[in-house]
Order: sequence, then structure tokens, then C-alpha cells
Amino acid sequence: MILRFFLLFFCSVVIISFYFYHNKETQIVEEPKWYCDKGHYCPDKNYTNPLICPKGYYCPLKNLKNPVHCPLTKYCPKEGLEEPIDCPIGSFCPNWGMIEPNPCEKGYHCPKLNMKNVQLCTIGTYCPEGSARPIICPKGHYCPKNFMSYPLKCPEGHYCSGVGMTIPKPCLSNMVCEKGSIEMKSPQKGRSDL
Repeated sequence: MILRFFLLFFCSVVIISFYFYHNKETQIVEEPKWYCDKGHYCPDKNYTNPLICPKGYYCPLKNLKNPVHCPLTKYCPKEGLEEPIDCPIGSFCPNWGMIEPNPCEKGYHCPKLNMKNVQLCTIGTYCPEGSARPIICPKGHYCPKNFMSYPLKCPEGHYCSGVGMTIPKPCLSNMVCEKGSIEMKSPQKGRSDL
């Protein structure tokens, strides 16, 4: 009885081993040879043709079917990006899918990262293109209105003694004030008086 059981067991093992040995291809589940890594996307359902993420988009996950548009306040300047890049200080990113940030416009400033809108420069200050902060009008100059991109030199016959001036001061009739003056000067010996 034991012998019969042993023979039956032995034969079963041999038959099963033979079956699996000759049919091993049907037993192995292969992983796909291609898959989309981060920075790529695969429009076909089998993920067999990975494409690099284009400019203006990013691909943050594996096996994406479509690339993701670069969001507002960010930009995506190169192919294969996994994450969008913050819009830097002194610039703004008002649109989806931006490839490069816009420099802050003349007369405006962009004081923070990831700005969608610009902030205006107020009187007494000026903002050249790409300004992160308003610049206070220097001595010898004045900034009479909003949105200025450069300071105006104090006109002849006036002086601008302080910073942030919005209106030049008139020169006294017995004094001399050349263009860009920060003080009144005596016509004799170049003596200055205030």
C-alpha cells in the first residue's frame, strides 16, 4: 500500500514537472518591455511608444497618456520636464503652457515668485522692465506720475533735493539751477545755498 502510494506520488510529480517544463512560456507573465517614465508620455494604450514631453508641458508621472499643460504662474522651457518651473521674481506668467516667463513690463514691478499679474509703480518711484520692486526716484530727478519706467531729470530753473520727489522745486530768482540740480547755487563763485 505504501509502495503504491509512493509510485502514484512519484509519477504525478514527474508528469506535472514535465507539463510545466514544456509549457513554461504560458506560465510566465512578462512585464511590458516599454513604459513611459517621468518626463515622457505614451498616447497608445500599450505604452509602447514613449514620446518626450514637449516644451510648454510637463509629465510628472509614469505612464501618462497625455502631457500636462504648464499651469498659470509657471513655465516649462524645455522638453522632458517632470515639474513646471516657478515664475521668477521680476517676471510674470499669465498664460497656460508658457515656455518662458515675461519680464515685468516697464512701469510695473513683480515682487514675488509665481506672479500672474503685475503691480503698478506709483508716483515718486519708477520701474524699468524686469523690476522686482519699485525704485525710489533719486536726488536730482522727479517721478510725477504712476507707471514711470525711468526718472525725469530735474528741469533747468528747478532743483530736486530729496529722493522720491514728484514735483521739482523752483529755483529762487537770484540763484542758479542747472538741469538735474539737487540744490540751488549762487551765480557767484559756484557757492551753493539751500
